[in-house]
Amino acid sequence: MTQIDPSSNPTTQPTTAQPEENKPVEAKPTPAKLADPTSIYDLKSEGSSRPADLKSGPKYQPADLVSSPIHKVTFNPTAGVWDSTTGDMSWDQNRATEWHKGGEDWVQNAQEWNVEPGGFGGMQWGARDPDPIQWGIEPNELDRWWDPQLHQRKPGPGLLAPRVIEMMHDSDHVLYAVTISGNPTPDPQPTAALAPKPSVSSAGALNSAVGSPAPPSSPAPPSTIGETAPTPEPVVPHTLPTNEELRDATPHPSALYCRKHHGWVIIFISATSATASHLAAHWCTDPDKKSLLDKLPDASLRTKKDCLDSELASEWPLSSSSGQKMHHFHKYPNAVAGSGLFPALKWPNATLKSGDVKALSESEPQGGQDEFRMSWEQAPPAEHLDLYLCCQCRNQIICSPGGSVIPCITPASSLNGFIQDRYSNPRPGQEKEQSALAALEMLLRIVEEPLWFGNNKALTTAGKAFSAKVGWNEHTQRIFEAIGFTIEDNRLSPPLLDITTPEGRAARLKLLQVWVEIGAVIADYTLRYPKLTSTRKNCIRLQNSREVLAERLGSTPEKMPRVENLHALATIPSGIWDNLGITASTATPTVVETAYNAQLRCDPVDTPTYFDAIQTLSRQSQYPNVSAIEPLVVMESSKGRWSTTELQAAAEKLGFGADNVIGADYIVDEVSDDYLLSAFQAARKMSINDAAKRSEIERSLRILAESRVSETLMKRYEEVMAPNYMDIDEAYRVLEVSRDVDDDTLVVVYQVRIDDSPYSRDRMKAALTRVAEDRNSSRLKELVDTGIDPGKPQVIVPQEYPRGLHQLGNTCYLNSLLQYFYTIKELREVIENGSFDLDAPISEEDLLKHRIGGRLVTRREVERSKKFVKLLSGLFMQMMCADEAAITPEIELAKLALVTSKDEEDDAAGQTVTAEPGEISAKPEGASEPTADVKPDEVMESQPIEQLGTAETQDTVMKSRPASPVSTIKDDADEEMKPPTPSIADDDKAEDGDDGDSMMVEMGDDPPSIADEPEIMPSRKKSTIVPDSGAMMFGKQHDVSEVFDNCMFQIETALRFENPTGPDEGASGTIKKLFYGKLLQRLHPIIDPTSSPTTSKRLATVHEKEDLFSHLLVNVSDEGFDLYDGLSGYFEDEVEHGGRRSRMEVSLLDLPLILQIQLQRVQFNRETMQAFKSNAYVKFGETLLMDRFLANSDPERKAQSKKLEMELAACRERLRALGQVDSNKLTASIDGAKKFLYTIKDEHVDIDDELLAHLKEEVLSIEDEIADKRTRCQQLKEQLEAFWKDEREAEYHLASVFIHRGTSPSFGHYFFYSRHLPGKPDEWFKYNDSEVTAVSKDEVLADGTGSTANPYLLVYVRKDYDIMDTIHRVAMSD
Repeated sequence: MTQIDPSSNPTTQPTTAQPEENKPVEAKPTPAKLADPTSIYDLKSEGSSRPADLKSGPKYQPADLVSSPIHKVTFNPTAGVWDSTTGDMSWDQNRATEWHKGGEDWVQNAQEWNVEPGGFGGMQWGARDPDPIQWGIEPNELDRWWDPQLHQRKPGPGLLAPRVIEMMHDSDHVLYAVTISGNPTPDPQPTAALAPKPSVSSAGALNSAVGSPAPPSSPAPPSTIGETAPTPEPVVPHTLPTNEELRDATPHPSALYCRKHHGWVIIFISATSATASHLAAHWCTDPDKKSLLDKLPDASLRTKKDCLDSELASEWPLSSSSGQKMHHFHKYPNAVAGSGLFPALKWPNATLKSGDVKALSESEPQGGQDEFRMSWEQAPPAEHLDLYLCCQCRNQIICSPGGSVIPCITPASSLNGFIQDRYSNPRPGQEKEQSALAALEMLLRIVEEPLWFGNNKALTTAGKAFSAKVGWNEHTQRIFEAIGFTIEDNRLSPPLLDITTPEGRAARLKLLQVWVEIGAVIADYTLRYPKLTSTRKNCIRLQNSREVLAERLGSTPEKMPRVENLHALATIPSGIWDNLGITASTATPTVVETAYNAQLRCDPVDTPTYFDAIQTLSRQSQYPNVSAIEPLVVMESSKGRWSTTELQAAAEKLGFGADNVIGADYIVDEVSDDYLLSAFQAARKMSINDAAKRSEIERSLRILAESRVSETLMKRYEEVMAPNYMDIDEAYRVLEVSRDVDDDTLVVVYQVRIDDSPYSRDRMKAALTRVAEDRNSSRLKELVDTGIDPGKPQVIVPQEYPRGLHQLGNTCYLNSLLQYFYTIKELREVIENGSFDLDAPISEEDLLKHRIGGRLVTRREVERSKKFVKLLSGLFMQMMCADEAAITPEIELAKLALVTSKDEEDDAAGQTVTAEPGEISAKPEGASEPTADVKPDEVMESQPIEQLGTAETQDTVMKSRPASPVSTIKDDADEEMKPPTPSIADDDKAEDGDDGDSMMVEMGDDPPSIADEPEIMPSRKKSTIVPDSGAMMFGKQHDVSEVFDNCMFQIETALRFENPTGPDEGASGTIKKLFYGKLLQRLHPIIDPTSSPTTSKRLATVHEKEDLFSHLLVNVSDEGFDLYDGLSGYFEDEVEHGGRRSRMEVSLLDLPLILQIQLQRVQFNRETMQAFKSNAYVKFGETLLMDRFLANSDPERKAQSKKLEMELAACRERLRALGQVDSNKLTASIDGAKKFLYTIKDEHVDIDDELLAHLKEEVLSIEDEIADKRTRCQQLKEQLEAFWKDEREAEYHLASVFIHRGTSPSFGHYFFYSRHLPGKPDEWFKYNDSEVTAVSKDEVLADGTGSTANPYLLVYVRKDYDIMDTIHRVAMSD
């Protein structure tokens, strides 16, 4: 990448009269410095190429690819070719080329960058399942790695960074980053010297001793190089090159100079869009290349900017025990047009338009970009750039096709011939190398004179000085012709550099590029011969970019150690390194293992090739550390891997081969699946008495099936390997029927057989199972599974059973709530007894008088609430009287329950709504703004995980901890609790009408945004359990808590306005009495013991607040905890408050009649940046004693209980450290190390018996400590429960249990258990939508370890209160 050193400062554009349309764009000098090594390849180093804000534009821009306000000027340097060392590429050397780099604003204006997912021939742009298992392969893909249909979008074989560096350009060639440091003019440059020169006399700067323009009043010294012509030279105003022109002095900012090729190599590395969709607009139009779009790496796994960043968790598991992170690149050869670079590169062979050189104006950047793209549409695929994408992060490389360069303007052969000529013919008394350097410096001076000093005088090629210093021959003639000098009558005239004409500007920029090229040659020459003496200032500096490239890609020896004995690798087949995508010098065991696993992940269909590579390597005794490869081969063999050599052996085991039973070799295309099956059957029959041989034959069938991608053979193999396997022919023989018998007859025969011979039941059942699978008969399968023919009549549901509810389209969680509401006696009765007259008038005074949840409600909310409760009353009547086993709820009822009034407002956004009298804007001080819905914090408003836009949003959901969904109840007594001023972090909640009933605080690592904001009591977690996915009939998906609160809001509103002129609460007080309690929160700052007494006293402020609650939240993350443990964590916790850690203590003031405890099962994995559902078992019982959490409990008892709890927490933490909680068993690791050391004891003298004995003792010591800690934990737990067992002032009994079944937090199925109260408390009912069944208490309280059907809401009722009436069935006549 070309850099401009700050010393190149005098590049200010002079004021020159020019035609307005041809006036070049004036750019202010923007000095640039060489940044950190990565800046050589990353656009971030281009200071002039970054806008203020990447997100400020209205259109999409790929990450880190940004636009610049500077305009480029196109020019036509000369003809050129891609000079490929392989000889497979050639751009027309006779046609004019140009490096048209203009119009950097194209990024913001190019419509093609707004690529929609799936818009370019593939579904690749859409993110796939972001849950990588076993290196990103789904479970079915692990078993079916051989199936290409499952891996069509896998990116294919990849390369580690060292191999990529070798492939981009010949590793023996040095690639230089070019820096322009200063300029040839005197420094500092007087202002007068920057003005245009009307003429230059014969005593010009070229002939001056210092190589600079003489002052106008100074006499000119005589020429010492050539004779000038007597005719006057044209007068051309002179302007110094600007910084912008210096940036254009190379083909592209990311171009690196290769001296051996004397050309430029494009290497552009950036961390861009995860989907790489911006490249699709610049993809090669060739159909074969277009198909590669579907092979790009999965975007959902490329979310990290750089997978080498040690602070970022990788999407992929580490491939080896070393924990080393490496890029894994995938190459897409000749896939991207130069217009996909930033800034864009025009196809060098594009035909120039009329006027051929112009500055892109502000009004036409899009047109310039279109021209770039259209120019590449003419280019053949072989001339497009190569693309490398890392499948683990957003790093990408766009580079010149392997081994190719963009040739310099000065022909390489002529320049090398010129140097060789001066080297072979030095001047007397001059060394050969010094002679060649002097000639190059004189060539540089000839270029600088017209460019930097305005000296346009012609030189005489026959002059003595010119002949001595430069010499005139075929090489010099070609050089000067290529750079634009004209030759006539032995006079060498420079091109006219008039910036007022397109031709002059083109010649000027072309000559400037030549100046950089010759300077780069001189800089390289002096690096190779450091003892030479330079006689002229060279402004071009070179830096070897190979080391920087290795550092950028993480392949330095420090990050990727080299093989110490490279000579030992000389005899190892190079195909091993080729297949694994690595280099021999970096092929350490760690790199080999990483590359192997990465290849399996990205190219599973070629697994045999990669396994063959490591298997072959493990047999190379000369390979250093070969013993480290052998365990990998053994482990992979145990997974069923096979190599190409084992494939032939598998065919031979089935009888193929000239010396075997079949007598012919195995040729894939000539052998059918049926023939293979026959060979397998025959070989297996012959080995019926040899279990080992039979196992080898069965494995051979699998190998051949996988190699042929044969579903038929695989199905046969799975059948053979299934338990109780039976051939279909044998099955019919056991049942004593023929193949053509029908199912009816087969059912009768089966039942007769098992009745006649009960001892043969299992064998008959196995035979019928095999026949059912062969026929794909659902009737026979059900008969096998249940023992009952499905034709028999179904069982009738007893009349005394509760009634189920049919689903209305993914509404199982709504059904659970409606059925739960029906079991609550007092709630059901107030709903049944209300009239809820929709035509009853509602005055403005009524709307102003009554508040729900601390806010006014609208007339629309009152009407929809009455309608909802009226429909709910009708549903309750059906559930009470209907004869049908299940009832279908009204669609309108479901809509009102699932769609909140806020949802309705959102749907109606943009429409004009006339405010009704009740929808007033005035509100009492401290009250919230009226909204169409309950407040988010009051009703646990939380969206499903899949609706969260970013990982940051998900993280916020997971970190926040609201105390509980706060009451929608707020009477006059609550008004004294003033709402706190919301912090900046909670602006969105303030906008939604948060009136302060729930307490907010940030739980993250960052301090509060504004230090002087009033301190706000921190809040606790919101609910994050999400509904099952699938098609909804209407509205947004809400979790059960949101649906519960929406229903409660509407029930309370309808009851409050049933008699608006009556008592303030009326029947609506039922909701508060049943579901809501009151808690006290106390916040104690945790004071640093080293703080001064004054500081400690100032900080020792205790904050208190009372609040209503309807749910208690218990975090579910670890196994081995019960409900009391979870509640203890809820009632005492540490939070961030006011920039300090504080202890939050919560106690209960008033208890509700119905206590609802929500188990928080949605957790967040910060390594995968994904939410997941915890299926940990939480033990709970039929009785719950809440006395320990009451505010009025005995302080001494609480203190003693706290002491026990702290010791119990310490014991559990120690067990976790010993690996007994997170399944990371420390003892197993130490024992495994001991066994491994024992196996290699004879090979390593430093492994003695004392070390092995010590490891054994360590294992025993840890096991003893684990046993002691477990015993102590059990003792402490028993003491803690015994301590409170007699405190029964706040005793609750279990009434209902809500279940979520599924492994994902984003979908699943809901059902609930309800206790048969009040009459039969030992009986339970399971409500599963339309099906209601009686179940045992053991099923409800069962240990759910390992199950995905877990409780997420526990409902307890206060002892001795007649609250629940589960069945309540009444005949219609009554």
